[in-house]
Order: sequence, then structure tokens, then C-alpha cells
Amino acid sequence: MASDHEPAKILLPYLQRADELQEHEPLVAYNCRLYAMDRGPKIPAGERTKTANALLNSLIKQLEKLPIHQSTDPFICREWGQEIAKSWARRQFAWKGLP
Repeated sequence: MASDHEPAKILLPYLQRADELQEHEPLVAYNCRLYAMDRGPKIPAGERTKTANALLNSLIKQLEKLPIHQSTDPFICREWGQEIAKSWARRQFAWKGLP
């Protein structure tokens, strides 16, 4: 992803933060990845590169393997997790001007 025109670059801050948080905040890390996965398909099909598609496929496989994904805990639901992660991510990334 060295290209300046790589559309998947918008996902990297969320994925990097997820890697940083994995050990101490696994639920937030999971939801950072989930948020990146939700943003990925919004990249217009005509602009998606093989690298972007490979990243999204890898991310899907990674999310499916995590135990949080398979949880039956009612407190770990997609909507709740997304709101927590979005709120947290907006505060963290606000200085970078990300949405």
C-alpha cells in the first residue's frame, strides 16, 4: 500500500489502532476492525484495487476467527460495539481530521 492513491489507505488508521489496542482493549480493537470493515465496501467499486480487495478479504477472515465474533454475550452486540468504537475512534482520530 505504498501508493498515495490507494483507496484502502482510509482503513489503515483504524487497523493500526486495533493492533495497538488488541492486548489491553480487545473489544475496542475488534470494533475498530469492524468499523474499518464497514467503511471498506463504501470505497467505490471502480476505485478498488487488488490490494484493497485483498485487505478486505483478510480482514473478514480475521474478524470471523475472533472469539468476540462468536460470543453469545448480549453485551457484545454489533450495534452497541459499533457505537462504542465509533465514539472512541472519533475522539482518538479527531486531530487527524478523519470522519
